[in-house]
Amino acid sequence: MKQFYKNQSISYFSRWTRKAYAAFNSLNKVVAISGLSVALTAVALPGEVVAQEDTTQRVSSQFDLEEVEIVDSELLQIFEVPSRVICVVGRQELQSAPIETVQDVLNNLSQIDLRQRGNNDVQADVSIRGGTFDQVLVMLNGVNITSPQTGHHNLDLPISFDQIERIEILNGAGSQSYGANAYSGVINIITRNAYKNEVNLKLVAGDFGLYNLGASASIVGQKHSQFIAINRDASSGYMENTDFARTSLYYNGRYRLKKSFFEWQASAAQKEFGSQSFYTAKYPNQFEETQSALASLKYQSYGMLSTQTNVYWNLHSDRFELFRNNEKAPSWYKNHNYHLTTVMGGNSKVIYKSKFGKSTIGIDVRYEHIASNVLGIPTGDTIDALFNPGGFYTKEDARTNTALSLEQIFNLGRLSMIAALTVNANTAYGNLGLYPGLDFNYRFRRNWKINASFYKTMRLPTFTDLYYAGPTNIGNPELLPEEAMNLDVGASFHKGIVKASITSFNSLGKNNIDWARTSDTLKWQPMNVTQVETYGIDAQVKLYLGKLKSNTFFIKNISLQYTFINKGALENDYESRYVMDYLRHKLVLGIHHRVYKNISASWKIRYQKRNGDYMHWDADAKQDILTPYGAYTLVDARIYWKLKGWTIFADVKNIFNIQYIDYGNVYQPGRWFSVGVKKSFNFKKPASVYLEKAI
Repeated sequence: MKQFYKNQSISYFSRWTRKAYAAFNSLNKVVAISGLSVALTAVALPGEVVAQEDTTQRVSSQFDLEEVEIVDSELLQIFEVPSRVICVVGRQELQSAPIETVQDVLNNLSQIDLRQRGNNDVQADVSIRGGTFDQVLVMLNGVNITSPQTGHHNLDLPISFDQIERIEILNGAGSQSYGANAYSGVINIITRNAYKNEVNLKLVAGDFGLYNLGASASIVGQKHSQFIAINRDASSGYMENTDFARTSLYYNGRYRLKKSFFEWQASAAQKEFGSQSFYTAKYPNQFEETQSALASLKYQSYGMLSTQTNVYWNLHSDRFELFRNNEKAPSWYKNHNYHLTTVMGGNSKVIYKSKFGKSTIGIDVRYEHIASNVLGIPTGDTIDALFNPGGFYTKEDARTNTALSLEQIFNLGRLSMIAALTVNANTAYGNLGLYPGLDFNYRFRRNWKINASFYKTMRLPTFTDLYYAGPTNIGNPELLPEEAMNLDVGASFHKGIVKASITSFNSLGKNNIDWARTSDTLKWQPMNVTQVETYGIDAQVKLYLGKLKSNTFFIKNISLQYTFINKGALENDYESRYVMDYLRHKLVLGIHHRVYKNISASWKIRYQKRNGDYMHWDADAKQDILTPYGAYTLVDARIYWKLKGWTIFADVKNIFNIQYIDYGNVYQPGRWFSVGVKKSFNFKKPASVYLEKAI
């Protein structure tokens, strides 16, 4: 018997035949195949997403299929052929692991290097596969929210953690599909949609005066759905000048038509935090306040010929104080730094499916503007700073980036291939760049596959790269975009309770941007390094022990991830601040197990060893001392109880109170204990739900 439950486009299938149900990939539905074994969104281990074949292809043999969720996803739609490694961390993992922030999620993925400048999602720099924090493209529901000012703001999200449904990560470059700045990877954060009428409440309290209050509500009608959420969290800080306070408001809506839908979102957030030694340890009492706002509208249709169009607007304001509240400020310090970035963009693509595969043509236009008293070209005028009485802007700059992309997917039996090309133009550089890509996937036997990818990528300099000048830094307006040629080769195995994969990657960079200096008497300045080579290995294995037929084993799953990276620069007679400062080894072990009845526990053990040194500030000697980064191992744990809409949990981060540093002189917190409770109130079934049975 086959059952269809329709609510925000959800379908459940209780039986599988040899027929080609690849149409799921174009239905904009969550499809759960019940009676089978492993849910993709329950996978904490980064894995490769297995896409369905195109609707014109027939399944000629019977396969042992795992339980899989096929979602309306930017990454999964674009990389339909599973030759690229796409990690999906779903809501089940987000709720069961010792995770309460986006930083926690990313820290538990071995291919990601997270340099925390502030805990609890206050501020962090994220990089993938040895890239820098400016080389990752960040999206919210497919909308590019990457900051043109600096990568330090890429994770300054206008939402709270509880609004997140899942996080998708593309390991490796994506310029052939996303254009500029998808240099070393893509992170797409997907928020919760309204699937049913419900209200969710949350309360968390913990060490260092931590509290987190959140509430959300979902309303579902015949053709529409609405979701709204508000969140407030704060802490007095784990050491001097590490306090923070943050408020966010988020709204998402959908209107469904017969073969298409509209989706819109809007958000606003405000955050202030002590930034102890963030940018220099000589003046540790730094402070920062940011405001952000986002609005976007999406239209998507389905069929053999389908379209997708996005338009968006993003605003980000930043005030940075080198001396908090001007306390103990020297005479040379005149003003705080004020920045306002405005981004407007739109993209559209047309997709045609035929017996030859899938053809896509798309265009993306993105306008970026900055107003500042530090970054940009002098305007000759003084403009009052937004959100900051007494602040002002005297400089500005703007640029427009346009990308035209072509993509063809070929399905040739066991061999699948993607050929892609992006043509990129930017008003600041006045030239065209060509960025091709080829992806191959070959399945042999039943449980094995091998894949290979070759692609070219690029990144534009940020406005900070071009213009920033401070006590220890100076910008470089002559910077060129950085480019790289990339090659990935991998293999994966999936059978029963075992899932494993290994990928070798190599990147040869040209004109890589690094903040550098030749002696400690000079200021740091960004420069184009002639050539940088990066190579490494990603490996992971997961055992789904909870899926054993006996189903009595107390351990639900065990995962192990390891990433090794090595880098070398042709020009190495300089002191590197970012490019040669990377994570060489990272190992993550995850264990999820039952404790008693409805009580479960989850553990995350993380080891990492960083390449490079940092200038440790000796306050007594009043000088920098070159200090190598030390290796460390951290253990986090969660125990939780779930029943009838209630979830009660307790987290302990850094159980053994290890002292460690991710970046420069920024000491990270020791042991941090917190407890929380969540409650969901469900109301009547939404009017759009109906049940159809077929024998």
